[in-house]
Amino acid sequence: MSLLLTNDWDITLDSAGNLAIADKNYSIAQDVASAVKLFTNDAYFDTQAGIPHFDITLKRNPSPAVIRARLKEASENVPGVKSANVDLIEISNNTLRAEILITLEDNTTAQITSELNI
Repeated sequence: MSLLLTNDWDITLDSAGNLAIADKNYSIAQDVASAVKLFTNDAYFDTQAGIPHFDITLKRNPSPAVIRARLKEASENVPGVKSANVDLIEISNNTLRAEILITLEDNTTAQITSELNI
């Protein structure tokens, strides 16, 4: 269980004025969305977590196959995710866009769109 975040990654309130809480599956999807944006060395207590975006994504002519593999790995390392498939990667106008389809341990699926300015 985690806080429900808006599309702008901000917390929000429920109808009673309390901090909104995401259900279990939505919480896992939010965690995947965070995991694919996390840079290596950015997580204070786990500097090995994340993707080395400086080495693979932010260089000239990044390899879509390598990016796809790293996003898949990061997604599948999130607790509760059974498998992940990166369906589409688009790199244009200094933005990397990925569509990630995750299958959770209860066999439900969720589609995540992730954008990273590069």
